[in-house]
Amino acid sequence: DQDLEQVIATGSREQAARAQIMRGDAKMKRGLVEQAVMDYLRSAILFESETSVHPEALLKSAQGLEQLRDPRAKELYRKLVETYPQSPQAQQARGKL
Repeated sequence: DQDLEQVIATGSREQAARAQIMRGDAKMKRGLVEQAVMDYLRSAILFESETSVHPEALLKSAQGLEQLRDPRAKELYRKLVETYPQSPQAQQARGKL
């Protein structure tokens, strides 16, 4: 966890975005869904320009919100499909709309 914090603080934007997602994944595995969603959303919002990572951040944010029964999940699925229609993540998101 400390290594991820270091990457988030000092790595490239892409590395920081990936580390933020990895931190969310670790929290999700521990059942800390709300905290995981916060990490995914941070990556999705703060690193929106990192197109290699942004689709994954949007998908995981939406999936976490869906687990929490938050209606905003659909908005993120829709944004993912509209912004990255050819991505594998958009394929998954289409099934949720």
